[in-house]
Amino acid sequence: MPEKDSVDRNLEYWQEEIPDLDARAEEIAGRIHLLAKHMSRPRQRSLEAQGLQQWEFQTLKLLRRRGRPYEATPGELAAAIGLSPAAMTKRLDGMERSGYVRRSHDSQDRRRVTVRLTQAGMKAWSQAIDEQGRVEQKLVHALNADQQDQLAALLRQMLLLAESEGGAL
Repeated sequence: MPEKDSVDRNLEYWQEEIPDLDARAEEIAGRIHLLAKHMSRPRQRSLEAQGLQQWEFQTLKLLRRRGRPYEATPGELAAAIGLSPAAMTKRLDGMERSGYVRRSHDSQDRRRVTVRLTQAGMKAWSQAIDEQGRVEQKLVHALNADQQDQLAALLRQMLLLAESEGGAL
């Protein structure tokens, strides 16, 4: 008999209370939820170690993902994050003071502002992402390569359904 985890112990209780409970769905959803929770704690610690808020990390990631020269307009960043332009400007003010980004006016059109990732921003993002990767690898390497492939495929199937429903599951 495999070792019992917290989901197994929780299900033992609830199956007595709710006999028609879909135990298999509870096992899967419960483990996905708890694993996400276990992964979010080190993620938050890695951000704190770099002095980053989650929204700052997200902004740095968006700039990094754009490729060289790692820049975007405040409007593009606001749209990607789902913020108003005014809220994005306020956030960028703080990030610029921290040295993570630099804003400049376009030489052709002074009304156009560009936000560029700085070396300090790149370093903070890289260090945070490296720590997060170590935690993720530790969990994933509990499985062999075939199991990893199988789990990735199964999770993809579930995520495709969730995404196709537009959050209306």
